[in-house]
Amino acid sequence: MTMKLSENDRRKLDQRIRLNMDLQESQLFSSQEERRLSVSREKRRVILLGAALVVLFALCVMFTCNVFLEGWGLSRIVEQMTQRANDIVDLILGNQLSTGIHFFLVEFTAPIVVGMALAAAGACYQGLFHNPMASPTLLGVTSGGMLGSTVYILFFQNLSVATLNVNSYYGLSVTYAGLSIAEMYIQEIFIMAGCFAVVMVVMLLAKISGRGKIDTVALMIGGSVFTTTISSILSLAVYIMTLTGYSTTASSEIRSMLAGQFTTITTPLTLLIMSIPIIIPLIILLLMSNKLNVIAFGEEEAASMGVNVGRDRLIMIILTTLMTGATVAFCGQISFVGLMVPQFARFVVGTNYKYLLPASAFLGGIVMLLAFALYYTFGMNFSVGTYVNAVGSVIFLIFMINYRRRGHADWT
Repeated sequence: MTMKLSENDRRKLDQRIRLNMDLQESQLFSSQEERRLSVSREKRRVILLGAALVVLFALCVMFTCNVFLEGWGLSRIVEQMTQRANDIVDLILGNQLSTGIHFFLVEFTAPIVVGMALAAAGACYQGLFHNPMASPTLLGVTSGGMLGSTVYILFFQNLSVATLNVNSYYGLSVTYAGLSIAEMYIQEIFIMAGCFAVVMVVMLLAKISGRGKIDTVALMIGGSVFTTTISSILSLAVYIMTLTGYSTTASSEIRSMLAGQFTTITTPLTLLIMSIPIIIPLIILLLMSNKLNVIAFGEEEAASMGVNVGRDRLIMIILTTLMTGATVAFCGQISFVGLMVPQFARFVVGTNYKYLLPASAFLGGIVMLLAFALYYTFGMNFSVGTYVNAVGSVIFLIFMINYRRRGHADWT
């Protein structure tokens, strides 16, 4: 039995329906607008990490001093802070500088760039290979760079320039003034070539073992084998050179590269040349973060969603090799950052690579800056790698304890 509505009742019902529809559309629009304009928790944390890095950089520049050369005390810190503040103002205004503040700024900017490169590369490797213990050294990039550096030092280094470096700063500056950029950074070119050569060999072997398809397990095993083998050869070479007294300069340079150092980055030009192959690939990786999210689920799932896994993985490996190779070329072998910093970032922003990559980069810059501040403060008696491991271990313990206190049952 159907009930007929009068014309007046039908008109009132239509008005109520239209009002209800308008209300639902208004609520839907408001929720979408709020979601579009709001800042997610992960994005807020990434922004806070970036702000923390900027503040930490300013504090390090203003307060860090070598306690063995400059002394330690409140009056000394105030004097130094005032001097550096005046120098920075003069640098901005283009006035004549009383000290080399621009070189000091370069020294403290370099660790940030290196830390960002290694941490972002480590996070990318962990997503590509579905392994939280993956790092930039996984495919033999670092060991290949060390091999290229050793080959250059032993067979191609200009020994007269090395002698000038020890005995005559003026003679060294005159010699370098007549060199082209390629000649000035020939060792770095050898190191980059070594990085890419080892990665290409590892990928070729993985493709052969996978019968035309690059096998992920073969990549990881091949990279580990090459890393171990080359590291053993380099250690043996340094031992033989030290034992036979072949060349004190050569052996000490190889040891400093194996330990990690920032002594070669002293000018804005050097910092710029190192930063270009780091910043550009990092930006491209950030733009590819959505594809990395899909690949992290698994190759079959990514392929079913239309992602060209082989092509995108190759592009990401080339980009991370370029970033890691640049850090090895200018700073030597620095471990820990690429392995553990992405774990810190996961505690902070989760596993979404849209936020994990920038968070890893910012945290890597923070860890490296803290390590370099300690390295600079205590007279550079140990290698940068020693301070990186010390700072990173303490930060990791703090994060781990805090993570467990929140009731989480696992670490990944």
